[in-house]
Amino acid sequence: MEIEEAKFTYEIGVGDFESVFKRKPKDQDEFDNFAHYCKKGMDSQLDWTIICNCAKEAMRESSE
Repeated sequence: MEIEEAKFTYEIGVGDFESVFKRKPKDQDEFDNFAHYCKKGMDSQLDWTIICNCAKEAMRESSE
């Protein structure tokens, strides 16, 4: 049996912008700039080793 890989998609919306800045974006360029920096942060700060180890612990706990 072949195991298929899982894909993850993240979405940043206007609501995320509003929760941070407490206002709507001035225009599409401002929102796109915000989204760009969110993506840059995700690319540099996600630690898949920590995420996978947390998943392993959760799976162990759920099987007890």
